[in-house]
Amino acid sequence: MATSQIFLLFFLLCMSSLHGIATSIENCPVQYCGLGGDGNGGGGGSSVPVKFPFQIINNLESLNPRCRYPRFELLCSGNKTILVLPRSGLFTVRSIDYNLQTLDINDPLNCLPKRFLDNFSLEDSPFEQKIYGNFTFLNCSSSSSSNHVPEHHRTVACLSSENYTVLAVPSRFYNETKLPMLPVPSSCEVIRADVMVPVSGGYWNGLEDDIRLSWSDPHCAPCEYRGEVCRFTNDDTSLVVGCSNSGKESVKYDAIIIVIGFGTPGALFIVALGCYLCGKVWTHDPQRHRRRQTTTELSTSTVVASLDKPTIESYPKTIVGVSGRQPKPNDNTCPICLCRYKPKQTLRTIPKCNHYFHAYCIDKWLRMNASCPVCRKRLRFKSPFV
Repeated sequence: MATSQIFLLFFLLCMSSLHGIATSIENCPVQYCGLGGDGNGGGGGSSVPVKFPFQIINNLESLNPRCRYPRFELLCSGNKTILVLPRSGLFTVRSIDYNLQTLDINDPLNCLPKRFLDNFSLEDSPFEQKIYGNFTFLNCSSSSSSNHVPEHHRTVACLSSENYTVLAVPSRFYNETKLPMLPVPSSCEVIRADVMVPVSGGYWNGLEDDIRLSWSDPHCAPCEYRGEVCRFTNDDTSLVVGCSNSGKESVKYDAIIIVIGFGTPGALFIVALGCYLCGKVWTHDPQRHRRRQTTTELSTSTVVASLDKPTIESYPKTIVGVSGRQPKPNDNTCPICLCRYKPKQTLRTIPKCNHYFHAYCIDKWLRMNASCPVCRKRLRFKSPFV
């Protein structure tokens, strides 16, 4: 009977510890901005799922500070999830990708160009955007711009009215201190030159589309790849994070604890002995550990933020003919630099979507982004393990 009591005590301590971890994770549920507006709404509709390192902080009384990383606070406004940037104000969160550690935001009033004119900045926030474009904004009378928008210019609908039209043009095509490279109607005036605009893919993407931000700390992507929970590793004030699969197993361990409370001493002894033996087998099975480690390396190596040189070089090239004939007759402009293809220039194609670019433009892009600038399809490098 002494052996049974020892095993029982050991098993109860294990279950108590595991139950404590599960309870800690259960106190950090996935949140949604629903009808209640406090983060406890249902997951229906187009609500964005919010979990660590983010947390919705509308209801201050029920907050658990160990459920979010510092400066990753979100708000609810009706069904909208709101991000507050210290230097730029409120933005609507359209989506969060926890695997790639990115989030897409937009202006709540659907007029991002106005936010850029108001000096959009990510300073003092944990987020970053590596690619920016310089734009010049022009105010033109409606009569001068209604019939024809000059090449490389784009109408900004949310800033325009019946009496005037606002145009945006990449600043490299227009410089108010010199003769403009492109013809501009005489009734147009410069609102502001060299406005920094974050672009996520292609030169125009980002002017009115969503802004894609990323974060590097905390690094929870490996947990997401393995289907585990990212959380703080202890309950003190440390900011060290790690992965745990206890969230999946909390229900199983709670059921075992109920059996312990109402079972017989013999059943308790059998369960405790099985738990002890399973722990021994797991500890002394190096082959299983190596298989798990190899699987982890493969899963984290094939999904990346950029492509390596051999993968980029494997994408097919095309030389524009002397006559200037294009591979696609209606596709004669590089979506990245907005310049027309010229004879004898080298183009590169992304096989997954069959989009063409100048080779030097797309090579530089793919060294920083593992996605197509036009359709944003994610790309993968050729892993040596596959």
